Amino acid sequence: MVESTDIPKNVGLQYIARKSIISCVSDFAAKGIKPIFGIVSVVLPRKLSKKKIEDLAIGFGKASKEFGIKILGGDCLLYTSPSQRD
Repeated sequence: MVESTDIPKNVGLQYIARKSIISCVSDFAAKGIKPIFGIVSVVLPRKLSKKKIEDLAIGFGKASKEFGIKILGGDCLLYTSPSQRD
């Protein structure tokens, strides 16, 4: 998901995490597939607070339970500015 096009303004990170899971589940459902596992990859600003990262994790956890998906792992990249990724 891209912040400027896929995420409404003034929504919480739990909502954003849930929306990303729903988007993937929906794509699979369109092909007649029910996913049972997932991988989460995120690119986050380096200065994101621990609380906000926890909110993302809670959102991913709740959504994965809601749709019966087990998160196997993923990847996290941190960046200082949009044009300077680590």
